[in-house]
Amino acid sequence: MRRAAEPAVFPGEADEGQNDVINRRITVSRFGGPEVLLLLEEQRPQPDPGQVLVRVLAAGVSYADLLMREGVHPEVRKPPFSPGWDLVGRVTEVGEGVTSLDEGQLVAGLPVRGAYADYVCMGEQDLVPVPPGLDPAEAVTLVLNYVTAYQMMHRSVAASAGHEALIHSAAGGVGLGLLQLGSLVGMRMFGTASPAKKDIVSKYGWRKRQAGQRGERTSSGNSSGAGYGR
Repeated sequence: MRRAAEPAVFPGEADEGQNDVINRRITVSRFGGPEVLLLLEEQRPQPDPGQVLVRVLAAGVSYADLLMREGVHPEVRKPPFSPGWDLVGRVTEVGEGVTSLDEGQLVAGLPVRGAYADYVCMGEQDLVPVPPGLDPAEAVTLVLNYVTAYQMMHRSVAASAGHEALIHSAAGGVGLGLLQLGSLVGMRMFGTASPAKKDIVSKYGWRKRQAGQRGERTSSGNSSGAGYGR
């Protein structure tokens, strides 16, 4: 079994050795609001052959998680289940036959369910290495949001330079991903957002205008004004 060189320690890892056989996870006891979420303590899982055990350092909180909790998402399962679409964590144990990941390595994954836990077992093929030095809480914002944005842009419509796109909810996670990825390939991007979120969109270079007015294109041709309105 290989062990990586001394990794950096992120918040939440310092006390891991004090209680490393217990796994805490949040579970949806029944469909409903936040009151249906329960915190359980159980034995830490063990990886099967081809799997690794990941110490979760950051898990995304997405609209899809909310819909699953309420029972209206197409991929929801019958309660009880643990939500958590995406994660970034540290490999703490590798199962038999694992060759591409090492103990101590920082990884990202998209389990769809189960990331709201201290530890998660995932297949070796379902994880990707995270570059050293990235904050797990920042890195996890890219997993679901930017994979979704990338698939929409390059698999669904094969977008390329010169194309134009209108992005609704441009201040959201996937919306910002689309604006940034579109700009990288030279697209002309237009976005809508509520007045309360206009500063978030403006931070990424989109020009302000009043709701109901025509969007303004920048002279560079690879970005554009964003519409703010409900």
